[in-house]
Amino acid sequence: MANRFARKTGNWNASDVWSDTPSGTAGAQYIPGPGDVAMANSYTVTVNVDSTCAEVRTDTTGGATTGGRFTLADGVTLTANPYAGSTICVYYAGSATANVVGNVNGGTSSTNAYGANNAGAGTLNVTGNASAGSAASSVGVLNSGAGNITVSGNVAAGTSASTFGASNTSSGNITISGVVYGSASAHGVQNSGIGTITIDADAIGGSGSNTHGAYNSSTGTIIVNGEAVGGSGSNSIGAYNASLGTMRVAVAVGNNHGPGYSTNNGNPGVYGYGTNSGGQPTTTVGAIRYGAYGQSPTSGRVLFDPNYAASATTVLIRESTLEQVTFTGPDNTSADPDPADVRHGTSYRFGQQVGTCHVPPAGSVAVGVPVDDETGTAVLSGGGGATAQDIWEYSDRTLTSGGGGGGGATAQEVWEYSARTLTDKANFTLHADYDAAKTAASQASVNAVPTAPLLAANYTAPDNAGIASTLAAVNALHDFDPASDTVAHVTLVDTVTTLTNSPDVPSESEIATAVWEHTERTLSEDGGGASPTEIADAVRDELAPELASITALETRLEEQVPTGPVVVLPAPGPGQTVAWTMCYDEHGAAETGVVIQIKLVQPAGAGLALDGAVVEAVSDGDGLVTVAIPRGAGLRFSARRWTEVLRATWLGRRLDAVQWGGRRHRGVAGSARFAVIAPRTAPGDAL
Repeated sequence: MANRFARKTGNWNASDVWSDTPSGTAGAQYIPGPGDVAMANSYTVTVNVDSTCAEVRTDTTGGATTGGRFTLADGVTLTANPYAGSTICVYYAGSATANVVGNVNGGTSSTNAYGANNAGAGTLNVTGNASAGSAASSVGVLNSGAGNITVSGNVAAGTSASTFGASNTSSGNITISGVVYGSASAHGVQNSGIGTITIDADAIGGSGSNTHGAYNSSTGTIIVNGEAVGGSGSNSIGAYNASLGTMRVAVAVGNNHGPGYSTNNGNPGVYGYGTNSGGQPTTTVGAIRYGAYGQSPTSGRVLFDPNYAASATTVLIRESTLEQVTFTGPDNTSADPDPADVRHGTSYRFGQQVGTCHVPPAGSVAVGVPVDDETGTAVLSGGGGATAQDIWEYSDRTLTSGGGGGGGATAQEVWEYSARTLTDKANFTLHADYDAAKTAASQASVNAVPTAPLLAANYTAPDNAGIASTLAAVNALHDFDPASDTVAHVTLVDTVTTLTNSPDVPSESEIATAVWEHTERTLSEDGGGASPTEIADAVRDELAPELASITALETRLEEQVPTGPVVVLPAPGPGQTVAWTMCYDEHGAAETGVVIQIKLVQPAGAGLALDGAVVEAVSDGDGLVTVAIPRGAGLRFSARRWTEVLRATWLGRRLDAVQWGGRRHRGVAGSARFAVIAPRTAPGDAL
């Protein structure tokens, strides 16, 4: 953060106004920016463009000369925290709008050093808090013209006499969104003009003597839309109307003075003094709330404000318990019960409402059922009550317990009783719809019904002997032996047999598994399907391309791979070829331990370096010699059996393996073949 000092009176964005020292040379590089502190340095700087820095000051910070000011042009926004020194810090006298985004602070070294002052007809908007200074009359924000000031934050008084957080001295208006606080030395806000100060939150009295939250000293108006709360100092009222002006407060609240008090000075929330020419008080409240220890919320001449009729309440403190008791006015129905919840005929809300709820007497309510402040006592009886027919024909017939100590059976006990027999009662008859049932048959005719189920005419029931004969014949059917007994006539009936008819037959899944796992599965023609020959032909046709490829590969291998034993060679390394040969003794048998020497005798191209080192390899138990050599076209190698003078030479290949041999050279110990053959070449290989 750097200090910037005005060197002359001029515009904020002028290159010849600012320096980095109080008496230094000005330059465009010193125009204040974010994080800088701009010092008026006794000069007047006009903020002609939107500007941003940390602070703007008219004191002696950084060695500056006290005084000067920052004057706002119409339409600009200054984003900074203003600090007054011995003079006004931010000044606006325009007719449109100007803005300060920051917390405004009154002066500390001289009187009337306002943090911000609107002296014109326009509107000065402060987005932040406003606080008075420590020098006398160093107000936080002052409205001395016909215009307006709006403060979005809180407003607080200073520490010296008349250091109001906000002051209106003319016909203009001040609107404050936050809370207003009196201090030990001054009021939070004072209206000594004819305009209006509106506080949308609370106004709280100070801690000093006669330091009110909001003080109306002339014919202007103060409106508190929140609460006006008494302070702790002597005669420090939340909102004090001291003259003929108008004061309107939403809620007046007494401070915490009383038995068991937390403050020694009893102060109301609102005091009303002034009257107009008609003699009527001009101080009104919408609701009152006594302090926590019983301090009265108002004093002086204060009336109820009908503008708050819909929300008017009075809160008193109950003796000994200190509980709050709330009373509401005739227009405040927010806490009223619905008429349907109030006993029929009961009047309330000052006669404006009458209850409509009909509460039956206990004698008309069943025993044990709650009603009013007791329970029902009614029990059904035959004396003049409903008849049995009335009860039986009633649409709902639900048994309920008597309860209440009546000793009657419960519905559950009636239902579970072991004997439920209808008994005859006087005057009890069945409905006419059942007359036919009553006369359809007599008891005697019912008793005469035979127990045998067959009543057909001419039917003769079998006697005991006939029944025994029939039973013997039935039993004989179970003893039938097809091998020895004869049947005169048997009629076969078509049946359907499934694999699951018998518990001894394996399941379908078991049969399918056994068939599939059988070692021999021979295809046979069945049900019009393909024959085995047709299936085989189809398989051959499907595999014909693959079979042809296999045949061609076999033919090629036969052409390229000589007959004889299979030689297994190690895989070559990167850029190498495996050279190999077979060693034999003079009898033609594979010879072990033969030393073979190989040497590169010609590089791949003219003028290239030649590595002529000799590489040796020894034959194994099968007479096989393998050795890794450089790989590439154009290379020429020489090889010899160590005991022989004759050599064989060959050209290099881009192959994985080469064999030398072809001629048999007799030596002292045996022979070796020296020649190079390539069983198969890859595309691009040099042979």
